[in-house]
Parts: sequence; structure tokens; C-alpha cells
Amino acid sequence: MFRQVSLWSVSLVAVATLVSPAWAQTRAARPAAQPRLEVNRLRLTQVDPAADPFAPNGNVQPATLEVSDPVPAATADAVPGDPFGDAAVESVPKAETPAVRLPRPINDEAKAAPARAATPERPEPANPTDPLAAAARIEVILDRPTVIEANATPLPDVLSQIAKVSDGIPIVIDYKALENAAMAVDIEVTYNIHGIPLRQALETMLEPFELTYVVDKHLLKITTKEKAASQLSARVYHLSNMVSTPEQARDLVSVLQSSLRDQLTADDGETSIQTFGTAAIVRATYHGHRAVKELLTELADVPR
Repeated sequence: MFRQVSLWSVSLVAVATLVSPAWAQTRAARPAAQPRLEVNRLRLTQVDPAADPFAPNGNVQPATLEVSDPVPAATADAVPGDPFGDAAVESVPKAETPAVRLPRPINDEAKAAPARAATPERPEPANPTDPLAAAARIEVILDRPTVIEANATPLPDVLSQIAKVSDGIPIVIDYKALENAAMAVDIEVTYNIHGIPLRQALETMLEPFELTYVVDKHLLKITTKEKAASQLSARVYHLSNMVSTPEQARDLVSVLQSSLRDQLTADDGETSIQTFGTAAIVRATYHGHRAVKELLTELADVPR
């Protein structure tokens, strides 16, 4: 038995020795495989009218187009006597699709805004919680032209009309002052005016009723002349743009006292003007302060 195994081993070694050179030569002489594209076969078949109940009547019969299974790609010709030949052939490389650069998405925020005419910014309204700022805003509105149309109209209704055309400034009536003066609270007003400052319009409209107006912090108050003459307040006026020494400030205060004697008179006689350095401290009624401010404005324009 061991003898037979040895003979078979020797035979296999001899066959391998003879086959190996032949196989190497066959592989070297083997032509390169020619890749081929896959082709679909098209076939026209005639439809049997009897089998197609929806086929149209007539001599012309519809034909259907059938696509058979694609023909497999051709493989390399087998080399006779090559038991180790490769049957698979590398597929044909597909043509590269050229890269297409797509446009970048448009960012709405990055769009350039169309050119527009520059709009001047409106000044921010004064802080309503600051009494001085609120009073200054009312003073500005009092100097604007206004329109008043009233024909036997109750005073509260007229004031509501004025507030609507005056940026909604708060206007109130001092009913207690009217009651103390034994004045009717249901006053009817007949007054028509156009295009004059609101300050002047109020003065002429309220004059026949012995009434006047005052700016009291956040409010435009309608009250009696008697009540307005009894309400005094102190204010500081800086005079450094007009004088340079305390002596010049005292001279300027003397001018104010002599020029505004009537406007600076109050019922209790406690109005006063004092100097402090180059500033003036004035204690007067609302309309007295208005007179001081207007005179100082005019004097500031006088050449010196």
C-alpha cells in the first residue's frame, strides 16, 4: 500500500512539472480581453386581435415593443487547454460625468437693499416720567400753530379737540378752583381760530371767562387767574452766555426787575430775583417765568 502511495506522489510531481511551464506560456500569450458594452435587443411582435379586446378595428394592427433581457457583456475567449483561465472580465469603466457647479443659494439677509432716499430721523419723545422733560415737551407744542373750531361747545369737549390735534398732550380742568371762584363748570365756548400758536389761542379763548392755563409738570392745566397767580416756583437761569462776572449778572437782574414789574407781581408779593455768581434765581408764577425767559432770549441776541 505504501508503495502505491509513493508512485502516485511521484506521478503528481511529474505532471505538475510538465503543466506549469505550459500554463505560464499560455497566460503570457493570452490576448487582452476586449470589453464590450451591454446591448439591449429590441423585438417587434404582432398583437393578436382576438387576444386583445381593446385593439382597434381595421387593417392596421398595433404592434408592441418588447425589450429582451440585456445581452451579457462578452467575456474573453477561452484559451484551449487552460484549466485555470479566468472567465470574468472587468466591466467597462463608465464615462465620468463632468462636475456641474450649481449656483449658490441666495441668502435673503445678504441681499443688497435697494438704495433709498435718506429719511431724517425723528427725535425721540421726552421721557414721560421726567417732570422737566414732560413740561419742556408741552412748551414746544404750545408754540405750534393750531386750529380750534367751537360753536357753543362745552369747554371739556373743546379741550379734547385741542388735545387730539396737539399730539395728545394731557389737558385737565381745575374744577376745584372753578368751584372756589363760584364759576360754572359747564362753560360753553364759541371760538374759531386757524394757524396761530396754541399758547396764544388758549389765552384769547379763556380770557373772557377769567381763566388761564399753566404747565404743571406733566399736565397742561386750565385754572382760574386767581389760582395761577398764587402758585409760585423757583427756577435757576444761567447767564454765562451773556455775562462773565457776578457784577454783570447783578446789572442784568436789575434790568429784568425794572422791565418785568407787572409780570413778576404776585398776590402774596413774594416774587424775587437774586443772583448767585453768574446765575439768576427767580421765584415767580408760571407766566412770570415765561416773561423772564422771553426777555432773556431777546437780550441774548443784542450785540455787546
